[in-house]
Amino acid sequence: MNLTHTQLQLLSTLLGGMNKKASLAVLSHLFFTPAGENIILTATDLEIDFFWPIPVSKSPGLHSSTSLTTPVSCPIAWFLKIARSVPKGGHLEVRAEGPTVHLLPSKGPSVRSPERSIKIQEAPPFSTTGLTRGGWISSSTTAAMVKAMPFISTDETRYVLNGVLLQQDGHIVATDGRRLAHSPTPDTRLPEDIIVPTRFVQPLAALTAVQSRSNVWLNGKDPCAEAPHGQSAGMMLIQAGTLLARMKVIEGNYPNWRQVVPQDFNTIVTFREGFMDDYAALLRTSTRAKETKVKLSLLPGRKLQATLYTDSGTTFSETLGDPLDAGTHASRELYAMAFNAHFFRDTLNFSGLNLRLSDASSPAIGGTPDSAQTVLMPMRVNAAVAA
Repeated sequence: MNLTHTQLQLLSTLLGGMNKKASLAVLSHLFFTPAGENIILTATDLEIDFFWPIPVSKSPGLHSSTSLTTPVSCPIAWFLKIARSVPKGGHLEVRAEGPTVHLLPSKGPSVRSPERSIKIQEAPPFSTTGLTRGGWISSSTTAAMVKAMPFISTDETRYVLNGVLLQQDGHIVATDGRRLAHSPTPDTRLPEDIIVPTRFVQPLAALTAVQSRSNVWLNGKDPCAEAPHGQSAGMMLIQAGTLLARMKVIEGNYPNWRQVVPQDFNTIVTFREGFMDDYAALLRTSTRAKETKVKLSLLPGRKLQATLYTDSGTTFSETLGDPLDAGTHASRELYAMAFNAHFFRDTLNFSGLNLRLSDASSPAIGGTPDSAQTVLMPMRVNAAVAA
């Protein structure tokens, strides 16, 4: 069979979301199972799995001894290495040589699996049992979820924050406790709110990119059928053409994020067009990413200045380059405030080129309430650069 570059991209994204430390070999293998005119591709790590029938495509003159007539498998990590090397417009031919998979890229040498096939009977079966509560999700929603990924917490002790909250109406939220991003998105309707784990956000986006809106089913009880008590779904099923994929969702109650979004402000900061390009170029010169801050100074004449510096304490700071002309402000008071430089970049990338401020120590608000919006906590301005 032949896999096109488009199919390989989707397959690579799905496989890339699987656990890299599977405890069993069968959980780290990709299976090819002949079924009439199709070859069914399956893989699972018990938290994400898929079932993808693909029409058989044989190369001219291919002998039956090398075609896929019996189920075979190969290691996912090995397959990904080859699949990701296939250039745009190319394809990957998959053959079976006895119990071993052989890959023939359209450009490049052929390679043979380092491991023999595992029997398909040893793999957990793909099942849709219990996934009966339907809805749909749009590619606009999943694109916003990908954009919000920098805001997701990586603290494993804050389990419910280790993903993106996807509300019934398509509103998405991500936070790590120091910054927050949220945005309404169109054309999504779900039976209830769910939390999509970080490593499944990209696969979900790849699946929904196949069409503008994809069907989704959840398991669990209908919260309207009885007194609601938190989230009842633990698994989500997505359909993208002939491909079906299941993903485990995070079970738990997401914090009331709306109460941490400030409503009052007295200062509007507007960054100039082209500022982010200059800012990103300067940020790349920093060799101490975690210690890099940006100081925003509200100056007379409505001028706004951004200074990047690395901070190693109260007595030592190293300024990166010259201060940047950042844009304008509308404030009666003149003061300076500092932010983590990378968090600040992510904030403007998500919600746009404006901030609303109250004072030097209160959270900054990016964007507008009816579209993409962010909240960013300030940091102490180092005395060495406060002047």
